[in-house]
Amino acid sequence: MSASAILSDLQIFHGKLVKDHPDLTWDFTEIAEYVIGELETPPDTGNAPQSANVEEPKGDSVPVSPSPKAPSAGDANSGAE
Repeated sequence: MSASAILSDLQIFHGKLVKDHPDLTWDFTEIAEYVIGELETPPDTGNAPQSANVEEPKGDSVPVSPSPKAPSAGDANSGAE
């Protein structure tokens, strides 16, 4: 979506807000500057080390739990019988 399309949508949104809530003091320029600032700021979630750290515990914890339980129960029953 282009910047001009976003600003156009913001103008429509701002017009509806002011119409429905005349007590709001938000200025269109303030809203536009905030949105443009957010679009220009890269997200913090793109850091590779954080993604790797989040994925590793999930991957390690999922196979560890079922693996010891299933083989131990099967081995114990097979060996006892």
